[in-house]
Amino acid sequence: MFNLQIEIQENTFYCKKCINHKGCISVEIGSDGICNHCKEPDKYFVVPISPELKEQKRKEMEKILKKIKAKHRNREYDCVIGFSGGKDSTYLLYILAVKYGLNVLAVSVNSGYMNKVALNNIKQTIKNLGVEHIFIKPPIEVFTKLYRWHIINYDSNDFPMMKKICDNCTDLIDSLVIKEAARRGIPYVFIGLSPDENARYFFEIPKEKLNHSLLPEHWKSDFYSNEDRKWWWDPNEFGSKRKPRLLFPLHIWPYNEKEVIATVERAGLVRRGKADPLKTNCILIWAIGMYDIMRFGHHMYRLQIAKLIRQGVGDREHWLEVFNRLEPLVANGEFNTQQVDRFFKQIGITRDELIELARFKRKNDPRRDNIENAMKFKGISL
Repeated sequence: MFNLQIEIQENTFYCKKCINHKGCISVEIGSDGICNHCKEPDKYFVVPISPELKEQKRKEMEKILKKIKAKHRNREYDCVIGFSGGKDSTYLLYILAVKYGLNVLAVSVNSGYMNKVALNNIKQTIKNLGVEHIFIKPPIEVFTKLYRWHIINYDSNDFPMMKKICDNCTDLIDSLVIKEAARRGIPYVFIGLSPDENARYFFEIPKEKLNHSLLPEHWKSDFYSNEDRKWWWDPNEFGSKRKPRLLFPLHIWPYNEKEVIATVERAGLVRRGKADPLKTNCILIWAIGMYDIMRFGHHMYRLQIAKLIRQGVGDREHWLEVFNRLEPLVANGEFNTQQVDRFFKQIGITRDELIELARFKRKNDPRRDNIENAMKFKGISL
C-alpha cells in the first residue's frame, strides 16, 4: 500500500513529458499531467524557434563556413572558439577543426572557479587536436566580486539566483573572448551552447547588441572599480575595426547529447566518463545550486534539461533519476564537496550563511508552501 501511494504521488508530482515538477518556478501541471512549459514551449523563448527558422539559420551557417573557407589561406586564424573543456565546446572545436578543416584559435577564460576536470579536459583536447590555444586569466577578484554582488543583492521570487549569476558571468566571459577576436582581427567567434541554452539568444548575439558596451548597469556602481570594468566588451575600444560576429552553431545543427559525448570520447579528446556535465561544470553551479534548492526547491538545471527532453534530444528517465538523486546531495553539501568548499573559501561567504539566507528569503515567498512541499517530497531538509 505504501509503495502504491508513492507511485501515485510521483505520477501527479512530475510532468509526464519532461522533468519539471510541482513547485518549480513558473511551472504548473495540469489535470492531464502535462506542464505548461511542454504545452507552450515557445512562450519561454526570446523568439519562437520554428523548424523553418532553424533551417534558415542552418543555411546561413553553411554560407558563413563557405565564406570562411574561401579566405582560409589569407588568415592566420579563421575563427575563435570559446573553449570551456565541457562536452559541447569540445565537440564544436572538433567539428570545426577536423570536419571543416578550419584554422581555429581556442580561447579559454579561467575565472579562478573552473572545475579541475574541465581544466584537464582542455589540456588533453588541445594536445590531441594540435590546435592553437590561449588562456585569458583576469584577476580572480573580478569574478569573486561578480558572484558576491549577486549573493548580497539578490531578491527575486521569479528567477533562480544561479540564472542571474550565470547570465552575468557568461556575458563577461563572452566579452573577453570577443575582445581577443577583435584585437586579432578575427571576424567570427563560435560558442558551444547546446540547444537548451537559448533563453536569451538564438543562434547569434544580435549585431546591434555588440555595437554597444556589454557592461551591466550594476557594474557602474562603486562596488566595482574601473579596473574591474575594463574587462567588458566595449566596441569603442576598437575604433573602426570590424566587430566579430558571435554565433552558436549547436543551436541549429543536429544535436544528440549521448552522441556528442560519444564523439569526443571516441576521438580521444576527453577520457571516458569525463565529458559528463556533472563533472565539468563550473563549481559555482553546485555552490549556488545549493542556495537555489534551499530557496526554490529545485536546481536551475532541472528546468534547462527539461528543454532538451522537450526537444527530443535528452533522456527523460535518465535525467529524472539524476536530479532526484542530485538535488538532495547538493542541498546537503555532499556533491563535489571539495571543490564547493573551495568556492566558499575563495568568495568569503560560508555555506551556513548562504543556506540561512535562502531560508530567510523562502519565508517571504508567496509560493512557500509549494516550495516546501516539493522539498519534503524529495527528502530535502527544510
